[in-house]
Amino acid sequence: SLKMSNPNSNPLVQRILHEQNRKIEEVKRNCVEEYGTNILSDTLLPVYDSLSD
Repeated sequence: SLKMSNPNSNPLVQRILHEQNRKIEEVKRNCVEEYGTNILSDTLLPVYDSLSD
């Protein structure tokens, strides 16, 4: 039988995930600089939570 290896252990996947996280952090920083911290909890966090489910 074909054993499914954990996709997250794939170096390419690791790099993509790392890149995504970096971009998310960058967006969060930009939002805070432009709008202050409230924008994060009001808009980004609900979206982020729904993505992580």
